[in-house]
Amino acid sequence: VGYSAGSAVNSAGDGRLTAMGWSAGSGVTDGIDNTFFGTAAGKLISGGNRNLAIGSLAFDSADGNESDNIAIGYSSLGTMNAQGSQHNVCIGNNTIADSSSAVLEGVVAIGHQAATEADNPDINYGVFIGYQAGQNIAGAESMCVVGHQSFKLIEAGDRNTGFGYQSGYRTMTTAADNVAIGYQAIGGVHTGTLSQKNVAVGNNTLFGAMNDG
Repeated sequence: VGYSAGSAVNSAGDGRLTAMGWSAGSGVTDGIDNTFFGTAAGKLISGGNRNLAIGSLAFDSADGNESDNIAIGYSSLGTMNAQGSQHNVCIGNNTIADSSSAVLEGVVAIGHQAATEADNPDINYGVFIGYQAGQNIAGAESMCVVGHQSFKLIEAGDRNTGFGYQSGYRTMTTAADNVAIGYQAIGGVHTGTLSQKNVAVGNNTLFGAMNDG
């Protein structure tokens, strides 16, 4: 339903495509069980299977065999275009909106702008839940952050765990192996050299400026 929606369907392999919206699913040629709702949702996907995209520009750049992805929200998974990307769940406007060539697998991003900048397979199987949770993440591995702006500024620090409002919020971009549980735990400004391998449990624990881990 909609101008050019599902317009490329031309073979017996195009099974059970549901497309609604301008150019939604317009590139599907032999993928099966795809569902796309919204302007340009899933616009370029051709052979991927079992994808769900809801929202304008959701999942609109993937153009190959990307499969089993869920993208709900404006531009959710909006620039991801890498063969083999699969099993990702993104819910919220601009979740993982700036990924391009990285093959992503098993990433969960839920919340407005969660993991927006993710574009490296190192983040595979990471979990980012909350408004701007892990927003600046680039290549950090084994991350699990839950909470409003939890570890928002981290870019390449590995194995950080955050739970709570602004937990690990201003942690230096490459700090690793921190556990922050509670309101603004490790939420203060880190200065100078890295502060790593910290465990903070409780509201405002280790909130003050930290230097030398």
